[in-house]
Order: sequence, then structure tokens, then C-alpha cells
Amino acid sequence: MNNLMKRLAAALAAVLVGLAMGAVQYLPLREYVGWSPRAGGVADYRVATSYAWPPSELFNTYLPQFSGMLDAYWGRNGIHLHSDYVGVVVLVIAGAAFLGLRADPRRKHIVFWTAVLIISILWSLGSATPFYRIPYAIIPGTKFFRAPATIFFVGALAIAVLTCVGTERFLRFRLSRRYLIGWSIFAGLIAILGATGALSAFAASFAEEVQLDRLEANNRQLSAGAWRSFGFVTLTVALAFAYLRQRIPPRTAAAALVALMAVDLWSIERLYWMFSPPASVIYKADAIIDTVRAESQPGRVLALPIKRTPRPDAILTGDALMSHGVRGVLGYHGNQLARYNELIGWTGEDNRLLSPNVLQLTNTRFLLTNIEELPFIPGLKRVAGPVRSPSGEETYLFRLERENPYAWVTPVAVKATDDQVLFTLLDPRFDPRRAALFDQSADVTVAPAVRALPEPLPIRANVRRYAPGNVRIDLSGPAPPGASLVVSENYYPGWRARVDGKPARLGRADLTFIGVELPPGGRTVELTFESPSYERGKTITWIAIAIAIVALAAGLWRDRRRVG
Repeated sequence: MNNLMKRLAAALAAVLVGLAMGAVQYLPLREYVGWSPRAGGVADYRVATSYAWPPSELFNTYLPQFSGMLDAYWGRNGIHLHSDYVGVVVLVIAGAAFLGLRADPRRKHIVFWTAVLIISILWSLGSATPFYRIPYAIIPGTKFFRAPATIFFVGALAIAVLTCVGTERFLRFRLSRRYLIGWSIFAGLIAILGATGALSAFAASFAEEVQLDRLEANNRQLSAGAWRSFGFVTLTVALAFAYLRQRIPPRTAAAALVALMAVDLWSIERLYWMFSPPASVIYKADAIIDTVRAESQPGRVLALPIKRTPRPDAILTGDALMSHGVRGVLGYHGNQLARYNELIGWTGEDNRLLSPNVLQLTNTRFLLTNIEELPFIPGLKRVAGPVRSPSGEETYLFRLERENPYAWVTPVAVKATDDQVLFTLLDPRFDPRRAALFDQSADVTVAPAVRALPEPLPIRANVRRYAPGNVRIDLSGPAPPGASLVVSENYYPGWRARVDGKPARLGRADLTFIGVELPPGGRTVELTFESPSYERGKTITWIAIAIAIVALAAGLWRDRRRVG
């Protein structure tokens, strides 16, 4: 009992040290959760399970063509660029793990991994069964994600364990002829149903009306796939019978079984290996990028692909702009801060991207698109294009008539709730240059009572240095009393400000941006970013690594001493 407790304590200590090693990653993530678009979780259960595994697609584990592959996919998961295929040979051998289960001394081991497999499948199915209500309600973090099916990697591990047990049964001549014949009959029946169209008709019972054309186009692949699966079942059964009759030695049988599994899986998974041109091609600079980078002042680019692109375009919809230091209005992966999303209307039906105030607040100076003219958007001037992007799209760059600077000085500052601030910012009568609207918790001094907003100040804010987390802004004139600087950069814990070399107060302004309280006469503002949570996490990670190295060294020293 004493030794057992020591081992459990050592295992717990190892887990804690392992968790501490990841502090450099999870501490910043934990801080970000409160600022993210999913800060409160995915409240709608239907949305939270939108990328679950549809029950009809469970059959893909045996026949991957059932719901179509890649361009032939007709199912409900719009980003289904992956295979659910487990492998025909794997399924045949994994099923053998349950032969003679009652007499197996490792029965509890097999039952445990079977339970793991069942739970992972039920979890993956999301709202298709009541089961997912349990993890959704009680397991921390579950509400922040929308893809319950990702848990099936645990199910894949369980299948791998069962396959190992089944392989052992195979090599010990414990596969019954009845079991093998049953698999042959099943595979033959599926192949016949696929050839006659009955399997396609069965699939149609799961499809929505808009999917029927794609389903019909998948008929030929479905039939061919059914015969492909039948072929691998037949080869597996033939190998098993040859081994049971001792016509091939154990090593040859084991090698043949492994090779058969590998070829079976490779024949499907290879179709999902997509190779793109190198980064030097995809992210290559062009005349449009050069035009934006030549600007003396930073500005965001609003990329709007009006025409549908036949394939992904790294410039219009991807990260190519970011790789050249060009800021995009829409972020890079849709995970920009929640308040920024709220301001631009990213998650709602109200499209605010082109409203004048949103364009000004977001420092939008350019519009990038793939059509030659944009007559429905006033105040645009084409400055580059047509330029052919790496994907083959002809792209055009337009400059907005309004300057929309990176930073501006306001004559007055006030505090208000987020709802009040958003309502004011979206009012076309409000000019953001006339007042900085700070969050109520911001540690800044604001005007006691404002009955009427003063006119904008003639002071310009010129960016002299711009780098990630390091910005210098020079004002064209001294700041008057009560003035503030609003910077079109998302506020986040870790930003610090100095005015004329002295620490200055700052806070969240205009819903999501940085607001700096300017002392009278202030002329130069420096902004720097350093994440406290990252620094704490890095320190904890290094300490944990050091503890692990010391523990490893102590263990090796003790083992050598015992041997000596």
C-alpha cells in the first residue's frame, strides 16, 4: 500500500510538472478567453454542435465514398476536407478482438477500450444523441468549441488498441472461419447494393433536397468504392484462411497483414494529401502589396472578393497581406477580439464594414477586390491593378477618399458603457475625432460633464515608428488640457504608454481601441506591448523544465547506484 501511494504521488507530480511546462501557452490563452468572440462559450447548442459527426457518415469508416470525397462530398459538413475512413482491414482485424472475449484474461482491458470507443463516438455525434448534453454541461472548455467530432482521435486510439488485440488473435490462429465468412458476406452485399444503386438510394434518405444533385453525381464513385472495400475484405479473408491452413509462416503473415493495412489506408488517405506551391509563390509580393507598403502612414486594407474565387486566394482571403506587414480589416482567421467583431458587424446580420465611422475607426485606407469597378461604393480611386494573384485572380486596389488615420487627437474624453459607446459610434452624426469614448473602468481622467462636443482639433498624429508592439506617434502641436489620443489598435492587457518619455494613462476607448490620456503640452507618444501572462508562463515553463531535468538526472543517478 505504501509503495502504491508513492507511485501515485510520483505520477501526480509528473502530471503537474508536465502541465507547468505548457504554462507559456495556456496562461496567455486563459487570459485571451475573456476577450475572445467565444468569451461566454457558444450559447446556442445547435451552433455548438454544428461540426459534429453526422450519424449517416459513420458508414464512411468502412466506405469513405458513401457521403462523397472532397469535391464529391454531399453531406452537411461544409468544410469536410478530411476522411472518416478507419480502414477495411483495420475493422476486420479489430473486430477479432471480441472473439473468445469471455475466456480472455485481458477481458477488462478490452472492455475498457471498447467503452472508450463508444463514448468517443457518442461524443463525436454531438446533438444527434442526448449524450453530448453531459460533456457540454459539465466539462470545462467544451462550450468554447463547435466541433465535437474532433474527439474521435481518442476513438482512433481505442481502435488501434483493439486492432493490436485482433492481430494477436490472428497470429495465434484464433480467427474463426465463421467470422471471416461473415465479413465476406457483408462486404459482398454492400458491393452488390452499390452496383445496383440501392446504396445510393439509401444515402438519399439522409440528404437534403439541395444535395441530391451532388449525391447523384457521386453514384459511380460510391459503386467503385463499395467494390474497392470488398476487394480488401476479400484479400484479408484470403490471407487469414491461408495462415489458418498454415500455408504461410507467422512472420510472412504478419508482414502481409501490415502491408495490406498500409495499402488499404494509403489508397484513400493519399487523395487528401494536397500540395500547394511554395510560400515564395503563394505569398509573393506584387504591385498591390508594394503600393500599400510604400505609404508613409500605416493603414488597413479591406479585402472584399466580390466574385467567387475558384480556389483559395492567399491575398484576397488568406494571410498573404499579413506576411508582408500589411494589416487587414477582417483579421486573419476570424478570431479577432470580440469587441472588434462587434464593431465591424462580423458576427451579426448588420454589415457595418462600409459605414464611414467604422472605416475611420478601423484605419481603413484601401479596398482590395477582384472586380474592375465598384460603383456602389462612393469615394474610391483605383491605385493599382489589374494584378494577377498567385491563384490566377485579377485583383485591384482602391484608395478611399477619406484619409482615415492610424491615430487622432480628441479635444475631450468621456466614459460610457459598451452599449452606449457602440450606439454612438454607429450613429452617422457622430464624428469620432470630437470625443474619445472610454470604457467605464478605464484609469483615465475624463470631462465631468459634456453638454456639447467641441469641434475636432487641428492637431495631426504622425506615425514615426511602427512595428508589432512598438509604436511612436508625434503630434503636430502640443496637446491641450483634457485631450486624448485614440489609436486604431486593439486594446489588450499589456499595452503601455509614455508621453514625452513619461508614463501615461491609457485604457480601452471607442469600444475596442487604445486611448491615451494626454498631459497638457504632450507632443510624443510611445506605445509598447509586453504580455505579463506570457512572461509569467515562460518563467513557469523554464522552472518546470529545470525540475524535469533534475528529476531525470536524479533517477539515472539512483539507478546507476543500485546497479553498482
